[in-house]
Amino acid sequence: MKIKAVSQVGGRNPHAGLVNQLLDDRQFTRFRLLVAFARWSGLHLIDGGLQRFVRRGHIDAIVGIDLGGTTVEALTYLHDLPNSALRVVSLGRSDAIFHPKLYMFDGPSRWAAVVGSANLTTGGLYRNAEASVLLTGTSREPNPFEEFWEQFDLPIEPVKPCHVMKVDTEVLENLAPRLDAFTEPAPDTGRLPLDIPAIELAEDPPAPGRPPDVGGTDARRSSDPSGIISTTAVAPIGPGALFMELWDETGGGSQVQLPKRVFSDFFGGAAGAVTYVTLHTPTGTERVRLQAFANRTWRVNLGFVARYPTPMRRAVLKFVRGSADEYKVTIRLQKADGYDRWLLKCSEGRPGSKRFGMYP
Repeated sequence: MKIKAVSQVGGRNPHAGLVNQLLDDRQFTRFRLLVAFARWSGLHLIDGGLQRFVRRGHIDAIVGIDLGGTTVEALTYLHDLPNSALRVVSLGRSDAIFHPKLYMFDGPSRWAAVVGSANLTTGGLYRNAEASVLLTGTSREPNPFEEFWEQFDLPIEPVKPCHVMKVDTEVLENLAPRLDAFTEPAPDTGRLPLDIPAIELAEDPPAPGRPPDVGGTDARRSSDPSGIISTTAVAPIGPGALFMELWDETGGGSQVQLPKRVFSDFFGGAAGAVTYVTLHTPTGTERVRLQAFANRTWRVNLGFVARYPTPMRRAVLKFVRGSADEYKVTIRLQKADGYDRWLLKCSEGRPGSKRFGMYP
């Protein structure tokens, strides 16, 4: 067995490069990862490698959901990857969380493991100061981390089956309102304790964009100068304005159902991907998630609507496009000035369904 130290500081010698190198090594046909936090901001740095890997091998991911460090967009991407399996772990308490950072590769004749401090985030794979070790061995040499994998794979006491959950579309739907939905802001983003100059990155990492429609044909692939490949689902430029009824459908919450045409034709949502758009709302700017669910509903989380009381909430929402994925949204409540005029703009939709209207 060979051991090599791996250090990353400010984008120099990034862990993403090492993981991509191992993903592209055709001697490996299985990739297992146990990470505390997974975010699309980190996954997009190895997206190209992951998509190439699943054409010849299998991915098995066990991801922590304690402390809200993992996003639902990351889980959706990993769940949708072909030839992959995904489980989430929560130990059920705030003072003892699932916190490993372990990436394991296996093939017929050899194995490799990267273990250290790097989470599956932009910080962990690129920006942060991280320290890890790369272990490699032949099939005759045991991987010392197999025992740790079995701890959660089986699982073994004190870990119980209720602590390790297989992810399907129903689980994703249940987790969505409980986890941070988006790449930014990360949970560790906050005010620095010292007023000192910022470290200079070797190079800014590529912007995450949106998670791709994994394995589909709607993705646009690009390679940046550092060799890190990312895939971005690009929304079409559709109508410039949308008027849509808001019903008393959220029980005082903020998850709003969309007509299918609004989801696809106005926002550019795809059934096989989580789509993210920026909304400038009456209460501030929000980065929101749109997602199609297995029960044929299409939804968006509009945080600002929760401020309007229920029951008997009726309103019309107006969205005006600023760019491909940026919109200004305003609201007219029932009985407010202008409500009837906006409601007349909602001229499409089946009888008994939510009405809407899209305009150039």
